[in-house]
Amino acid sequence: MMEGFIIALLLIINTVISWWNARVVGWSWIDVKVIGGWYKVVLYSAFIMSGCGFSWVYLVLVSFIGLAIGKLDVNTAQAILQLGYAVLIIPIIGSGIAIWIHSLAEAYRRKDAASIGVAGWNTFANAYNVYSAARTLPSMLKGLGSLFKSGGDIKVKAIMGVILCVVAGFLTTYVIVQKSASSYSHKVKAELESTAIHS
Repeated sequence: MMEGFIIALLLIINTVISWWNARVVGWSWIDVKVIGGWYKVVLYSAFIMSGCGFSWVYLVLVSFIGLAIGKLDVNTAQAILQLGYAVLIIPIIGSGIAIWIHSLAEAYRRKDAASIGVAGWNTFANAYNVYSAARTLPSMLKGLGSLFKSGGDIKVKAIMGVILCVVAGFLTTYVIVQKSASSYSHKVKAELESTAIHS
């Protein structure tokens, strides 16, 4: 019971963080495209991080729900989660490093509690992801190899499940970014029109 509660809580936190990352990307999209440079790297990194976050949520939901309703067996659900982790962890670490460097620079520049807190969280999250990948990825890949050898049906279901979840994850991010960018541009336009009227 407690394990299920923790998993649900982590999924909610992951969803909220992924949604927030996508919103921030949308708000920053137009400005950063003009500025370019390092900020563009950070923007795309946040997009990737959001897409990976949503993808992981979908992978867990598909695996657990599929298992609960009898559409997936334990080996297939395990293969989906392991393959999904293997596919997502490298882009998560790569984009996480860019975001982490940017947050350290912002904390050094601003020197306020909020930016220092964000930098601290990003330091912890990135270190944990690197440690987790180094500790679990080799044995996970070995286990995946054994699972894939045991039957073609597991392999096909796992690959298809991961593809669908990753596509759904990045599509979710894209939709949120587009809506956020659109609402931001309308807000800026309205403010400019209001300024022009009152000047």
